[in-house]
Amino acid sequence: MKCLNCSTPFSPHRFGRPKKYCSKKCADSWNHEVRKSRKPIEKVKICKGCNLTFIVPQSSHLEYCSKDCHPAQIRQPKDCNHCGAENAVYQGRLFCNSCIVTRRYARRIHSAENAESHRKGIRLARERIAPGLGSHQRMMLLKSWKASRQPCSYCLNLADTIDHIIPLSRGGTNYENNLIPACRSCNSSKANKLISEWKVLNVGSST
Repeated sequence: MKCLNCSTPFSPHRFGRPKKYCSKKCADSWNHEVRKSRKPIEKVKICKGCNLTFIVPQSSHLEYCSKDCHPAQIRQPKDCNHCGAENAVYQGRLFCNSCIVTRRYARRIHSAENAESHRKGIRLARERIAPGLGSHQRMMLLKSWKASRQPCSYCLNLADTIDHIIPLSRGGTNYENNLIPACRSCNSSKANKLISEWKVLNVGSST
């Protein structure tokens, strides 16, 4: 009996299923050629998005080399539907990051008891979204201020909190140039106001 792959004569086993190949190597080589011959014929096409060539099967009707080149995937920034911020919305959304946070937590207010937790949730979400130092880095910065007994930037007390010069609700960031040491009393009193606005209110209330 001759091998189908190399045509070498060989003697098959007396019992069992008759073999077609003289060795396992010939069987693997033959099966590889069979699989290769069954592959569909390929053709070269030019992508309509980036004008680069790519290979597809003969029966394929693809016109773009990837999803990134498809016009449906290319989305331009647009204005926020809630606050109207220009070019602040990407990836097919309707609202900017700040409005998404506000609307998401606004649905969770059902009574006056959880109003405080709602306010804290919005605050934490704004801190996560704002660019700059992370929560661990801000905690280490506050520890270094406490260790060096850093005074409050607004009064003579020792600082025990971090205050944002430009509040997060008004577009502030977590970068170090926007963070200053402050005591808890001044930080709570300043809230989401700028320093100039807060000082004017302090002067008005003292007079």
